[in-house]
Amino acid sequence: MTEFSFLRNMRIFIIVGVLMLSLGACQSSQDIEFEVETDDVSTFRGSDGKIVVKTKGISNSFEYSIDNGETWSNSNTFKSLSAGLYRIKIRNKGLPRKTSQVKYVMLSQPEAKRPEVYVGVADQRLEQLNNPDKWKFVRENADGFYINFIMLDRIYSQKDLNKFAELFTNKNAFIESDMNSTMKKEQGYIDRLHKAGFRIPYTSLNYGWEKSRHDNLKTYNLLAGQEPRLCLVQQGPWCIGGDITKDEGILPEPYTNANYRSWIEQADGASTDGPMGFWYSDENSMKSGSYSMVKFARSLGKKSLVMICPYHADVKGYNPNMYLEVGMQCVREHEDNDAEPDIWSVFEYATSIAAVPEEKDGKPFNSTTGMAYYLINHILGVPDTLSFTVGNTDKDIQLDASVNPGTMLSYEIEVKNTSDWCDYAAGLKANIEDLTEAWDVRFMQGDKDVTNLVLSGSFQFYKEHRLNPQSTQKLTLVFTRTNTSKSTNFTMELFLSTHLGVEGVQSIKIIAK
Repeated sequence: MTEFSFLRNMRIFIIVGVLMLSLGACQSSQDIEFEVETDDVSTFRGSDGKIVVKTKGISNSFEYSIDNGETWSNSNTFKSLSAGLYRIKIRNKGLPRKTSQVKYVMLSQPEAKRPEVYVGVADQRLEQLNNPDKWKFVRENADGFYINFIMLDRIYSQKDLNKFAELFTNKNAFIESDMNSTMKKEQGYIDRLHKAGFRIPYTSLNYGWEKSRHDNLKTYNLLAGQEPRLCLVQQGPWCIGGDITKDEGILPEPYTNANYRSWIEQADGASTDGPMGFWYSDENSMKSGSYSMVKFARSLGKKSLVMICPYHADVKGYNPNMYLEVGMQCVREHEDNDAEPDIWSVFEYATSIAAVPEEKDGKPFNSTTGMAYYLINHILGVPDTLSFTVGNTDKDIQLDASVNPGTMLSYEIEVKNTSDWCDYAAGLKANIEDLTEAWDVRFMQGDKDVTNLVLSGSFQFYKEHRLNPQSTQKLTLVFTRTNTSKSTNFTMELFLSTHLGVEGVQSIKIIAK
């Protein structure tokens, strides 16, 4: 093998090389000239990559394998593949016992993007405006301001909007509109937010959908150089019977699941209403319904938003004093069900709850901005609380590449979270340069092989392996020197981040030479 390519961005690339047939002592070697064309995974954690093995000569005289010879195919095209490491072999059908050497190919995927966080309040806006020092972290680190049609119609003056725009470092606004509103009103919403100094990258339509309203929200009065806004379809996940892909919703026409699927397919994605009272009681399977909306939008390559609202929704046993606790559960449960949205909105409506302070003694307070304080720190990380070692060191490691074939070198990767309140669904990824067939690499989490997840940049410490406050998690990294005399040098760099899509907080190199 001549090279190992790890691509960070989705694109098509060509690997050209020669695979040698081992024909035995009584036969002379012959070459198979080939090309490998890959079409990488188009959506993060998707499974639509493709490998095409092209040989020069009569193609139907060869068989192809992408799993190191475990299974063989007469077709040279392999579709619907997840990102990860593949070991390609080719053999001549006339010499079925004589197989080519392994060629390593990595199907890559787009870099993970961290979730965005938008924050807004309805009735307690003056608490925020009068106490900017009590939510300083949130207003400086949130991705933008969330506001809905009721706030714009009845509550927020232009002066209020102007002040909020001054307070947010990131002057983005997400408008949740309403099919019971009008196109003219929506144009007014956009004009007022522009006047205040906001840019509007996202909008949504609640209580149904219509293309003309969708198009208006996307394109009306775009700022110079601005791409059309994204417009999502909003629905309460307790209304869909637990799964948007099935027709078990509780609402009549035109609000059926089938119509919502059609609207989401035509729009730019899906957004949820999110009263935590319903999350607490799992009203009408709200939890699985919310997961399904995120996953359905993702399956279409579209955006999703999940709202975390303190509203009790008349649920017995829940009250707004439980907001922070239940909201944190909502975040973790979405992550653990592989349903993390692209956008979180922390938004108060119809609830008597404090808007500030965001924290007390450095920990999130049970308030609207306190929920956002937790969420932003959970994603971006509390400084100096997450670290890792490889083989009990945080320094770069050098391997002896001249060890005998069959030698196994094992290293324990230990990841520590020293925060006393913040948990992480931390990410670990590995970039490898010049990996040759002289080495086999494995990442193990207990008995589970997670090599492809780490190499493709989609491995997380979550579910039962979540990095809870004051906790440690471990992986095992195993290098095995194979029975070959090919080039033995390579470099691996490990990156630890507080969340997928967030810049790494630490890296360690492992160099074999």
